[in-house]
Amino acid sequence: MSNITFVGGIHGVGKGKVCSELSSILNVNHLSASDVLKWGDVSPEKNNKLVANISDTQDRLIIGLKKVIEDGKSYLLDGHFCLLNSNGEISKIPAKTFQDINPRIISVVTEDIHIIHQRLYKRDGKEYDINTLAEMQSKELEHAFEIAKTLGIPFFEINKRDYTLFLQSFN
Repeated sequence: MSNITFVGGIHGVGKGKVCSELSSILNVNHLSASDVLKWGDVSPEKNNKLVANISDTQDRLIIGLKKVIEDGKSYLLDGHFCLLNSNGEISKIPAKTFQDINPRIISVVTEDIHIIHQRLYKRDGKEYDINTLAEMQSKELEHAFEIAKTLGIPFFEINKRDYTLFLQSFN
């Protein structure tokens, strides 16, 4: 599946918006990992951020991707490198998931934590701990970089919607 560029970031960072803008610029397809793995079937509560079985959800993602990815087409897949487990603890997505996805580029969208905090409150109506969000964004970046290094592929951080380096590498 090396026709996939994986765009990570924590909840509320703006991955979907960034991918929507990039897919228009690059004329590629945008997929959301949540949609592909059918999160609504896994968690009946739409705004639930806790994942009871991270391994199972990642297996669902890989199975779903195999059904929707077409040869000859390029994709931006937005998802996560870290999730909150059922105890609310930050857990890294297993490296095997990314080996199976086999992305050509890894990118992480980052944003000021206070902006993310406000977005999540507006979107979900929940008050998230700002320190947990900051730690999660830090671990998301760190784990994404480790995965890119392990896979030997380019890594880019997208901050303040500056796509310059990312776009140069995409072509």
